Amino acid sequence: MAVVKGQRKPVDIGRGVFLLRYESADDQGRPPSVRVHAETAGPEVLLEPDADGPVLWQPGSSLVIRAQKPGRVDVEVVPSRPGGSVAARVKLEKISQGEPDRQAATTRATDDPRVFDGFQLLGHVAGIGDVAVGPNEWVAGPRAPSRIEGIAIEWPNKPKGVELRYAVKFTGPRGSQPGQSKMTPCGRFAGTRGRALPVSGVILEIDGGSDNLELSVEALFLGSAPMRTSGKRVVLSGSTGREPMVGLRVELSEPPPVAKVPVLATSRPTLAATAEPIARPSGRVRVFRSPARQS
Repeated sequence: MAVVKGQRKPVDIGRGVFLLRYESADDQGRPPSVRVHAETAGPEVLLEPDADGPVLWQPGSSLVIRAQKPGRVDVEVVPSRPGGSVAARVKLEKISQGEPDRQAATTRATDDPRVFDGFQLLGHVAGIGDVAVGPNEWVAGPRAPSRIEGIAIEWPNKPKGVELRYAVKFTGPRGSQPGQSKMTPCGRFAGTRGRALPVSGVILEIDGGSDNLELSVEALFLGSAPMRTSGKRVVLSGSTGREPMVGLRVELSEPPPVAKVPVLATSRPTLAATAEPIARPSGRVRVFRSPARQS
């Protein structure tokens, strides 16, 4: 979807350093410019010494955005001449220096902190293009809901033997049958890029290797509150299955250990005869609530 002149498209930014890259434009001869507007106390846009402002003038140019805390930037596409093209493809990706080498204490996948390094969710957002975020960060989402037309997951440090696959559901024009993409491995795109069809559901599954990894996925569908679920296989869609998905975030986590409770005998013990009545146990039940899980 093209962004009309003067319209600003909000993009959520997590904590970290990001590269905003102007990848391509339909009009190669007179491409539109891409302007970035940051919140006053939000993310910082780093410029060249002689730059006039945070503007990407043609495909191949890029800007660095640094955020001490989650925030938002607005992306605006401006034609180079009256009536000119506003079709531009922009990609936002998180960059990292990595971490120093550490020796894992055990063979459990999550005991090595490097296993999640580089994990990224990429969403193709209507009117924006590809947006890449880290674990548990929104593509679009409650603060900037936008139709998502496909996803991909990058996981360069995926443990050997672990498989992560995903697929999307989508709906066409009214009256048409809903469709679903094939289950796709990490690094490949699943969606409707180029067809302008919004995603209406998502399926993710992880298996193999260690049992101490599971998916935690939260999705936002048009007209409803965010829904979140966890497990080895996650399936999410709107109330009717046709609502466009306008937000998604994914993380990998370790499920809490399950305590083994001994099974008690079901037979009732014989009570010795007594002249005194047997005191009944108190009806009070003490309930201990576990801390709320951080989303």
